[in-house]
This record gives sequence, structure tokens and C-alpha cells, in this order.
Amino acid sequence: MSTDRAQARGTRSQGAWTVAAVAALSVVVCLTAASRVRAAPAGSVCPEFKVHSTVYHWSVIGTFFSCKTAKPWLAKLVGSRVRGSGSVTLHSGPRRYHCSSALDKRGYPFAGACYTGTLAHPKQGFQWFGG
Repeated sequence: MSTDRAQARGTRSQGAWTVAAVAALSVVVCLTAASRVRAAPAGSVCPEFKVHSTVYHWSVIGTFFSCKTAKPWLAKLVGSRVRGSGSVTLHSGPRRYHCSSALDKRGYPFAGACYTGTLAHPKQGFQWFGG
């Protein structure tokens, strides 16, 4: 009977090692696959551009907009006069985005942002200032 017990212990030991080896291999495969996937950038500083003799410095926030896709929206927003004074809400921005800006002396949006989320914690969007 002692050989039967030793064989049973050996079989259990081999089973435990097999489970451990499979688990370790699974972890290695998962980590290797995850290391090959690059995260999207969280934002970018975009090249400045000029509208109505004002040079705008701007950036995108989050991963939805790139500089290329946000620039037409920004050009539209800063190129249109707005009524009001101080900080104003802009209604011609992207759908479902909160857009607001301070106006320059001529009524053009000078510094502002379009974003989702909250102003304190924006998730996606873009921001700008003229200088």
C-alpha cells in the first residue's frame, strides 16, 4: 500500500505543478498581449494658428479629438463674433459639449474651452487662448 500512496501523492503533486504552470503561462501571455497595445494619448498641444490677427495657442483633451479634427470647430468658434461680455456660453460648438469663452474687445472668443464632463474634470474636448 505504501507504493499506492506514494503514486497518489506524486499524481497530486504533478497536478498541482501543471495548474501552476498553466496559470503562470496565462499571466505571461496576458502581459505580453497588453504590452503590445498602446494607450491612446490623453491629449496634445496643437500647432498655433491665426484668426482675425490673433494667434491662438490650443490643445486637445482626452482621446476623442485630435488636433486635426478639433481645428475646424475651433476655427468656427473663434471666427464668429458673440454678444455678451465676460464669460459667455458658446452655442455653435460640438453637440453635447459645454463650450464657454471670454471675449476680446471686438466680441470674438479669446480664451475658452469645449469639453464633456465638468470644468474641474474635463473628459474630452479642446481649449484655447489667444496671445
